[in-house]
Amino acid sequence: MFNANFHYESLIRPNAAWRSPRLMLHRVPARLRGAMKVKGSLTKYIEAQSGDTMHVRVLSEAWEKPLEYERHALGLRISDRVWVRQVMLSASGVQWVYARSVVPQYALQGHWKQLMQLRQKPLGSVLFKRLKSDRGVIRIGHVPLPSTALISEHLQSLESGRVWARYSVFTQRDSAASASNRRPKRMLVSEYFLSSFNAHADVHEVEASNAH
Repeated sequence: MFNANFHYESLIRPNAAWRSPRLMLHRVPARLRGAMKVKGSLTKYIEAQSGDTMHVRVLSEAWEKPLEYERHALGLRISDRVWVRQVMLSASGVQWVYARSVVPQYALQGHWKQLMQLRQKPLGSVLFKRLKSDRGVIRIGHVPLPSTALISEHLQSLESGRVWARYSVFTQRDSAASASNRRPKRMLVSEYFLSSFNAHADVHEVEASNAH
């Protein structure tokens, strides 16, 4: 029987690539620190930094196997399928962030089915306003872009090394109180900050209220 109060992150094996902000933030370039700490809308943060409207370009929406850190963070079984949405966030003609959201198949029920029909909509327009989800602990890493990222050869050449990134797990608010034999509805969102972000972002921190 599933324990709804069980904390999935207790299952995560030690991973030196992803740490808490307390351990990693001092290593992050000054221009990225504000973005790393945003608990609300990364979209609004980018718009404030760029002075322009942020555009979402969908790279892919498909059933895939989760990356290892995603599987452990979500407490998935090896056999679990996930819906992966990959997008590029850009403003003022600059690509700022590569982002991917991962939703287990079992969670795509009821209102959560909307996550398969976002198209060009920002994720936060559904995740916070309709699904009423809460962000969990933020993890920060200095990592390569995922090999599954559908990005142009030009961008791959620019980002041949490691980039700063973060991820967190969102949980539907009423999931913790759900029946003990049901797994809480959760999704993982990762944001990889491209070198252009570090070049164009202002050092000033901006407060915001939703997710990309």
